[in-house]
Amino acid sequence: MCRSKLARSILAALSEKRSRGLANLLQCHGVGEPTFVDRLSKYAGASVPDSKRLCELKVEHCTLNRMHTDLALVSAAINDVRTRQL
Repeated sequence: MCRSKLARSILAALSEKRSRGLANLLQCHGVGEPTFVDRLSKYAGASVPDSKRLCELKVEHCTLNRMHTDLALVSAAINDVRTRQL
């Protein structure tokens, strides 16, 4: 699960209020300006549900990569045993 100090809902609210004094808003939420700019460039134009779905997809991608790695290791072990028997 994506857990960042700067939640997506806060990012959406801050991007709307950006013109009112960014430094004060970021200080209230405990976020630095570089972090805000990074997150804004990553999630600009995305709504909160979109960014949550993106996070879910990243988690699913990591899970699938682990499954693929496990299967590759099993396959390599089977091939190793098979070549030793011959």
